[in-house]
Amino acid sequence: MNRFIRPEGQRRSRHVAERFGSAVNYHNKALLQQHVAEELADRLHDYPLPERPRVLEIGCGTGFLSRHLLRQWPEGEFLFTDIAPEMIKRCQSHLADIPGDKNFAVMDGELNALTGGFDLVVSSLAFQWFEDLSHGLMGLSDLLRHNGLLAFATLGEETFQEWQALCERNNAPFGRPDYPHRQALIKMLPQGGEGDVEEDRIPVDHASVLGFLRTLKAVGAHLPAEQHRPVSAATMRRLIHATRGQASAGRDHGFQVTYHVLYGFFTRSEDERPIH
Repeated sequence: MNRFIRPEGQRRSRHVAERFGSAVNYHNKALLQQHVAEELADRLHDYPLPERPRVLEIGCGTGFLSRHLLRQWPEGEFLFTDIAPEMIKRCQSHLADIPGDKNFAVMDGELNALTGGFDLVVSSLAFQWFEDLSHGLMGLSDLLRHNGLLAFATLGEETFQEWQALCERNNAPFGRPDYPHRQALIKMLPQGGEGDVEEDRIPVDHASVLGFLRTLKAVGAHLPAEQHRPVSAATMRRLIHATRGQASAGRDHGFQVTYHVLYGFFTRSEDERPIH
């Protein structure tokens, strides 16, 4: 089943949908996204869920996490959503070989129009695109049944710290959106339940600064912060030159960046509702 739930008005999310929808090589290039989806799926084993859970995935992409969910709960009822219609089509294709109760919808997870009753609301590397993360988490927690679980992976403040340092040393605009640190994200978790945030730091090597930026573009993750000034060609040449002949994180060549991944978990209490 396919459904289309579209928000009104002009939002940054429209640009997010366009970037990811045009990332035709996403499935083969998004190695970090695959790793984080697998890690999040593994951590879900620590939380009890019904044998036949009702599951909502926000930002399913091409189905990295979706495949794990279908295999972990083959009797579950699933609604896979993404803001980009092209991603939904690719997800359907990549999940075609796995049986299950699969439903799909084009939807902005931050402005969802769904009713509640989910045992699990889950998302891997989509919440960093929310305009108001705290409000988005609150809205998604309202979709949970009593004792339901909200589980997600998002990016933390140390993400791309090497790129930030390089830009600052060379008076170049950084441009990455603001991401929270662990304690800030813990404070954003909804009331009316219990939650925690775990973290991991994943180093990723690239052949060069340009290779790093091309990888971001290939997976649709190159949308900068609001009001960001694009890096000029001259500035880009200066940044590339600055890394040549210099060690990067102990290496004699290439460019290494860190992904600071935050894993959030919130269980809605049986006898309490979130306080708005």
